[in-house]
Amino acid sequence: MKPIQIILAVLLVITTSVGARGFTTHGWGNYFCGQYLSAVHNLPPGHGSWIDRPSGRFVDDAAQYQHWLSGFISASNLWIYRAGVGKDVKADHAATDVWMRRWCEQNPTKTVFEAVYEFVREQCGC
Repeated sequence: MKPIQIILAVLLVITTSVGARGFTTHGWGNYFCGQYLSAVHNLPPGHGSWIDRPSGRFVDDAAQYQHWLSGFISASNLWIYRAGVGKDVKADHAATDVWMRRWCEQNPTKTVFEAVYEFVREQCGC
C-alpha cells in the first residue's frame, strides 16, 4: 500500500464510523455525486448562495459542499505534509468544483467522499 493510501485510510477512520460496509462517512461526503451535481447545477464553478438574516447566515447546498470539500482537502494536506509524501493539494473552490463535476458525471452513484478522495490522490501525485 502506498503511503498516501495509508494516510487517506487514516483520514477515513478519523472522519467515519463503523457501518454495514465497513465505514459510513459523516456530513456532506456521505451524499451521492448525483446529489452534488444537483446542488451545483446552473451555478458558476465554485459558487454557492447565501442569505444574511438577523438570525444568522443561511447557505445553500452548493456552499455546504464547498465547505466540506475544503475541510477534507485541508486535512489531507496535513497528513501529506506529516508523512512527507506527495505535494500539497492547491486548488481553489472553482478548480475543485470543475474536477468534482466531471468525476461525478461519470460516477453519479459514488459518494462525494469517494470523489474527493480520488481528487486528492490525483492532485498530490502520490
